Order: sequence, then structure tokens, then C-alpha cells
Amino acid sequence: MRRLTRTLTGLIIGSLAATSVALAPSALATPSALSALENVEATSNLFVVDAQRIEVIPGEGAIAKVVVTRPRATRFTDRPARDAAPIGVRGLLREFGWTPATKRLKASTPNASISIAGERSQIVDIKRARFTDGVLVLRVKGLTGPLTSGKGAGSLFIDNAPTYPQYQTMDIQNMSSEAEDAPPFTTAVVTLTSATTARIVLDMSPFAGADRTFEITLGTETSASWPVDDYSFEVSITSDVTTDSAQVSLSFYGNLGEEPLLGRGSVFFIL
Repeated sequence: MRRLTRTLTGLIIGSLAATSVALAPSALATPSALSALENVEATSNLFVVDAQRIEVIPGEGAIAKVVVTRPRATRFTDRPARDAAPIGVRGLLREFGWTPATKRLKASTPNASISIAGERSQIVDIKRARFTDGVLVLRVKGLTGPLTSGKGAGSLFIDNAPTYPQYQTMDIQNMSSEAEDAPPFTTAVVTLTSATTARIVLDMSPFAGADRTFEITLGTETSASWPVDDYSFEVSITSDVTTDSAQVSLSFYGNLGEEPLLGRGSVFFIL
């Protein structure tokens, strides 16, 4: 294998819409990983939150606070699945990348209809959420202008969250080869398990016993090294995440006793 003579060209970057699976995994992908992924259906989740008391408290401009006391949430899917089941309020919020620490809904923030008995529905964009002692407090922005104060029994109808898992196959391109059309020497199945986490199954088919799985938090860097027989491998995984997209990249180094094996790959997700 010759020394590295050129930088990587033709880096493959795929895209995956939030409610569909694109780019079928290659034949090199780990069979156990694929058997689970093949059963993923392209559905989107919708939510309804019912409560005996919902209060809308207008703030400055179109910003407002919505206080929901003892909410009960249900998740249901669009066609063709037509599934429905209760979901915890924290579980609902995590569908949009929420954490108790940040309170921000990191994924593309959902729209919602606030429906209080006897009043006209108001349409909002949910920005932040706090849930303590059975009370859900939302910071929202009216989509058509300032909100009107109101309180009473009612419901929140929340639009679709990104459907997880989302997955793609990352081809690890050989940077050590002179051949411009050299095939990838290994692959990785990258699965977004939520708006903030991902799993990478590195398929090292040419090297028996070298496969590895990594759990990462988007926006962070992860590295690892491991020996296999007379070989040694190192990877560095980086990821960037915005409100509506995420990119996961992998750099690879293999010491095979002679010339080093170098590789790199990247995938891009629409959240």
C-alpha cells in the first residue's frame, strides 16, 4: 500500500429526511445491525396533551407562557400505521431534543394548537419547556401574532416530531490509495437514536474481530483505539448539530505493520 499522495476527494455526504429512510445499507453492513434497521417504518408522530386546566399568559409581543396542570399525553401516528399509545410528558418532550437541564426543544421546534373549551384555538411554536410537580410550563411564540389570555379545560395538539431511529451507511473512503475510484474499504451504519444521540456500528469486514460500536452525543468528539492480532486501529468521531440538521464524521487510522491505512467518511441528516 503506497503512502498518502492526495487528500480525500469525493467525500460522500448523504441526506435523510426526518420521516423517511433513504440510502439502503450496503452489503458490507453488519448483519445484526441491519436486521433491526430493516424493520424501521417511515412514520411520523403526532401528539395530543389533555388537561383539566390550561392557562395562556401573554407576554411581550408574540411571546407567551402556557401553563398546563396535570397533563396527559397520547402519541399517535399518521397512515398507514395508525398506532396510538399513552406517552409520558418528558418522553414527549425528548422527541424534540428536550433535556431537563437546557429546557430547550433543540430539534425543529414543533407547532401546536392550544384549544381551550369555548375559546378559539391559538397556533404557536413551542420554544422551551419545564415540567415539575405535574405542571408543564411552555414558552411559546404565536404564529399569527400576540396570544389572547385564557384558561380552562382543553388540549394541546402538537405536530410531528422527527421519527427515530434514522440511519444511513457511511462509506469509509481509502485516503492511502492512488486509485481515484477505489471502493470504500469498510463501512459504518450511523443511526440517530434521538435528536441528541447517535450509534455508530463500524463494520470492519476485511479485518476479522475488529468491528466496533460507538454511542455518541451529537456535538461532541469521541476517539478510541484497539488492537486486533498484529493490527491496531484508531478512530476519531466528530459531530455537529444545529436546530435542523446533524453531521457525523469519522477519521480512521490503521497500523498494519507496513504502510498506514487512512480513511474518512461523513453523513448528513435532516432532523
